[in-house]
Amino acid sequence: MGARFEMVLPLTGWRPEDLRAGGEDVVALIEGLHRRWSRFDRASLVSAIVRDAGQRVRVDSETHRLLTLAETARERSGGAFAAAYGEDGRGVAMELTPGAVRLPQSASLDVGGIAKGVALDLAAERLQDEGVERAFLHGGASSAAAIGLGPGDAPWRVRLAGFGVDGAPEPEVELKDACLSVSLVHPAERGAAHVIDRRTGLTARAEGGAACVGRLGHAGLADARATALGIGAEWDDTHEDHETAWSTWTGGYTSDAAPGAAEPARETAR
Repeated sequence: MGARFEMVLPLTGWRPEDLRAGGEDVVALIEGLHRRWSRFDRASLVSAIVRDAGQRVRVDSETHRLLTLAETARERSGGAFAAAYGEDGRGVAMELTPGAVRLPQSASLDVGGIAKGVALDLAAERLQDEGVERAFLHGGASSAAAIGLGPGDAPWRVRLAGFGVDGAPEPEVELKDACLSVSLVHPAERGAAHVIDRRTGLTARAEGGAACVGRLGHAGLADARATALGIGAEWDDTHEDHETAWSTWTGGYTSDAAPGAAEPARETAR
């Protein structure tokens, strides 16, 4: 995933040592996911799937969940988002069976577009299983998950850096049992364009972006949805269940904005 993950865990009702143990457990989980999902590590599971393209490869439950979500996102985005792609860069379908996946021959796999979100979904579930009722997690300052309320019994407030257009203040969103993903597409002259439109296999260079807020547990889907909307693609909400309940912001960005927006606003992070 190649991103910095951070957590805010309020001490309310917890001994510091117990809360630290829960946080360390989540750190270990995320590190393990990174080792499995990095396409830059030849020893990763993703690399093994690519090496054995055309063959059925056994995968663990977390990876199967990730790849299943990637296929859902490919379908709902009309192919604009895809984790698997052919030699021409265009998205291709994966064949998923219980506990296994098969890539088309010569296809590649890059799960970076949703890996942070799925990792946050899994991390939030782990914390909730351990009894944590309040927490804020983010990955790479572009994907976030909020459990319960923040300090002062108020929702976690997040500033959408880069969405203050034409001198307008950058908007803030309030999160409670919610997830957030931000995707910004930078103009080519900044040398920062990095989002691929998998319908064409080409780098998306039109400036703009999208931020998507949904219910907790849908951060992976929020990542894909923000990516697709950020490059101007459509997203098919026909089959969305009522629990996602998306709120979406789209538009341009300020020239000095960093490519991310999911850190808590200063007032909340104290």
